[in-house]
Order: sequence, then structure tokens, then C-alpha cells
Amino acid sequence: MNTLYYVELDEQQYGPYELEQVKELGLLVDTLVLAQGCEEWKPAASFPELASCFIATATPSAFDIFNINYYYKGENGRLYGPLSIAELAHLDINENTLLGINSMDNWHYAGEIEDLLKTLPRLADLEEKESDAEL
Repeated sequence: MNTLYYVELDEQQYGPYELEQVKELGLLVDTLVLAQGCEEWKPAASFPELASCFIATATPSAFDIFNINYYYKGENGRLYGPLSIAELAHLDINENTLLGINSMDNWHYAGEIEDLLKTLPRLADLEEKESDAEL
């Protein structure tokens, strides 16, 4: 009998899935997974058989944050993008916000992207000052 897996995405649990179905989902290494017969949820990286299921990611610090197309998943589950960094500055982004980088296949936590969280409030302030100056 094949092992069945449950996956937690956006604080909701889905499954059961067979291994081939999980491979189609595209998981982050820290996506929580429960395997049939286990009692606790573990990060996907804890399951060697799921290694081929992970979404390919580039090193977050290797990005030029000003020349990226961002994708953002809102609280309502709706995807937004592509967005510039200036557009991103007007959204409620925190270190745990998942952002798609240049596509919806390459997701990172905002806190992992070097200088992004420092830059966003500065951009928002700059735009506000420019807007005030025009009045």
C-alpha cells in the first residue's frame, strides 16, 4: 500500500495525496506535511521521498530588489502581480509574507530577501513626501 500525505497550505489541511500527487503541488522545504502513520506534522524537508517536490528557489540575497517582478498572495487567497517594488511598498508585507519572485514558481519569505523589509517603508515615505510636495 502506498503512503498517503496531507499538506498544510495557508493554515488549511489538504489531502490525502499519493506521492505522485504531492510532487505536482510544488512545496517549499518548510511546508508542513503529515504522512500516513505519523502522529505529528513535519517540514517537507524531513521526508527524503519528497525531495523532488520542492519549488526551485534562488538564493534570496542574489536578487536586485529593484529589478524584480513580485507576486503577492492576499489574505483572500487572490494572487496579485506582477508588482514593482514601489507597488509592493503599499501592501502589508512582513517577514513571513510569501512573495513570488519573477514568477509564481519561485516563492520566498519577504524576510529572506536581503534589504527588502528595510526598503519598503522608505519607498512608501518617499512617495508620500513627493505627493505632499506636489500639493
